[in-house]
Amino acid sequence: KREKKYRFRDLYRQINYGALKLAWLEINKKAAAGVDKITAAEFEKNLEENLQHC
Repeated sequence: KREKKYRFRDLYRQINYGALKLAWLEINKKAAAGVDKITAAEFEKNLEENLQHC
């Protein structure tokens, strides 16, 4: 109930640094950039900071 502004609160609670780090290890780093136009290589340059702010 803390994150009332999030529509999927139950899912939001499952997203944490550890889950994001594991997901990062599994993604195809050669895939096309996402909707934000950031490639995996660009994201990886500041990986730790990016994972903390997701």
